Amino acid sequence: MKIDLHIHSEYSIDGISSISEIIEITSGLDYISITDHDSIDAHKDPIASDHPKVITGCEFTCFYENPTNMLHLLAYKFNTNDMLPFFCEYNNIIMNKAEWIIDYFKSHFGINYSIYRLLSDIGVEKLPQNAYQIAEHILAANQNNNGFVNYLNSGNKAGHKYRDVFMDFIHYPEFVAMLNSYNRILELIKSAGGFLVLAHPSKCKSELLYSLLESNTLDGIESEYLAHTSDQRSYYQRLATDYNLFCTAGSDYHGTQGRQKLITSNFKGDTKWLE
Repeated sequence: MKIDLHIHSEYSIDGISSISEIIEITSGLDYISITDHDSIDAHKDPIASDHPKVITGCEFTCFYENPTNMLHLLAYKFNTNDMLPFFCEYNNIIMNKAEWIIDYFKSHFGINYSIYRLLSDIGVEKLPQNAYQIAEHILAANQNNNGFVNYLNSGNKAGHKYRDVFMDFIHYPEFVAMLNSYNRILELIKSAGGFLVLAHPSKCKSELLYSLLESNTLDGIESEYLAHTSDQRSYYQRLATDYNLFCTAGSDYHGTQGRQKLITSNFKGDTKWLE
């Protein structure tokens, strides 16, 4: 069986492919899941929701026990209607978080920007949830603010040229209070009848990984992540066996340069949970 259960569409802030394009390029696969960042909007589209090979999915960003333990969780096969109240509330939280970030930069650097400008630039449906993404939009309108430019260029975040501004924000309780905790996402997915899977475990700190495994709250682990080496895949497969988890396969496709590959090889793990 061929599966790719980690695909991003245009409903992710960093994805560009439409649902119809994804269906077309995955025509040779048996099952796929569109797992946009903190969004289930793709599964409101009949092209996805009515397609027999599309599994409902979402990739959640959250923290485990404290905000320095950030991780990504993949949720699958949940009841979409059961998730709607959470996302109605969460959209307001995203708005509040974006406004807090903008106010932070205003007070520290005197930047000229507002939440209304951000909404005008990109639209509420793709409002960035990551601090560095908001910073990119602010920077475009504040190229002459040397203090702000120097601040952003003083570090590196996940391959981006900007510093990890999030780490500056976690010292403020009012900001941390706006983030989702692991237990909140766990409760959400279980109440909606879904499965919870640890995404790209190689990006997870070892201590955090084992804390999650020992909690016995996960259903699966993304052992067949496209960027994993064969040794890493074997290692996470053994962990799955040890902790009674199922394995999944995902490419983390975004449609953007460097993130355009899909998983096309046969998946040898247990797929009964997909049926």
